[in-house]
Amino acid sequence: TATVEFKLGQIYDRLGDFSSAMDYYKQCLETREKIFGSEKEDVAIILFCLGKNARSRSKTDESIEYLEKALDIRRKIHSVNNDLIAEVLYELGRSYYHGTSTDKALLCYREALRIWKLL
Repeated sequence: TATVEFKLGQIYDRLGDFSSAMDYYKQCLETREKIFGSEKEDVAIILFCLGKNARSRSKTDESIEYLEKALDIRRKIHSVNNDLIAEVLYELGRSYYHGTSTDKALLCYREALRIWKLL
């Protein structure tokens, strides 16, 4: 069921129905945490999607919270110079930029760029 919930969230995101997408992503997150625990890539993926979705709904603080959790998980399970970590840093930078934390956005963008240049 988690896979279907995730796909429904993606479809609603594409349709611009961010509220429905968020509902399905949250259901998927709950299911995946029950199955895998809270520190697995499957959970980080959903947190990443929740963060992007929250930013689409102009919920910057919520977006940052989800993306920081995704980054935390990915840093624990992947090597330091991993594309998935850079991806979250980039999106986190976007959320900080859309908020008022341009200094934090700059740090995230620079770190993402550093990683991508090494890959």
